[in-house]
Amino acid sequence: MSKKTQNIIQDFSKKLSTQELWWLLEKVTGKSKTQLLAQKELELTEAQEKKLDKFINLRMDKKKPLQYILGSVPFCDLEILVEPPILIPRPETEEWCSWVIGLTSVRETLRDDFSQKLEIPQGERDNIKTSRLNILDLCCGTGCIGLALAKALPTAQVIGIDKNPYAIKLSEKNKNHNKIENIKFIESDLFKNIPANTKFDLIVSNPPYITEKDFKTLSPDVTQWEDKDALVAPDNGLEFYKNIISTARDYLNSPQNNMPSIVLEFGIHQENNVKKILEQNSFKNVQVFKDSYNIARWISAQL
Repeated sequence: MSKKTQNIIQDFSKKLSTQELWWLLEKVTGKSKTQLLAQKELELTEAQEKKLDKFINLRMDKKKPLQYILGSVPFCDLEILVEPPILIPRPETEEWCSWVIGLTSVRETLRDDFSQKLEIPQGERDNIKTSRLNILDLCCGTGCIGLALAKALPTAQVIGIDKNPYAIKLSEKNKNHNKIENIKFIESDLFKNIPANTKFDLIVSNPPYITEKDFKTLSPDVTQWEDKDALVAPDNGLEFYKNIISTARDYLNSPQNNMPSIVLEFGIHQENNVKKILEQNSFKNVQVFKDSYNIARWISAQL
């Protein structure tokens, strides 16, 4: 098939959005959109044509999420591999993860400045008491949150937890794919298999929080492909918050430099309930934050 790229887009535009078609063409040809547009004509091989048809059918007829077809998503300067049914990282999660990185990066900068003033050699700075953040990522899924924090904070030590063995396997793939060393993944039902006497400076989580009722209203892209257990939580979507928050204080160090001890994503209209659970468990400085769409999306608190 030898046609102008725009004509190919036009041929399939009744089936998929233009943006999705561009992504699929990039996947099939191995070329960027800029490279494709620069060609007067685009000639697809028979194999490429069959692959494009297959991808379009998967997207349209099988409702397979585009991210699963493409095989990866960008997330905080990482390329995160995605495989069904492990939950696909969302932009709103990336947004609060970037916020956490901003906070912790400031702390690391202050630590380095402090070390320089004391004339501590570079190689010895990681050994001083304030030099290393220990971070726990609960319900890690693809590992995207923990990996993003580990890459941005190379002196930090991160542990990612998930009870799904396939999620842990995918997290390990993403660790190797992104060449990040300062993170370890453990198969565990929340805190159950965390090594004894392990303490953390920060606990982060994007836990299941969708109610059974709301799950039934989601698109087939989600309900037919993504792990329901990674999305739906009992007790009106609040069970994981209650379990995480009530146990977290046993695994947390005292907060440093006004840093939060815990950061949690939540669903629409859940902020008051999650705030109440934190306050009932003696957390302080509880703050709710909105995403770029002005929707309350994550919460932080101190032990």
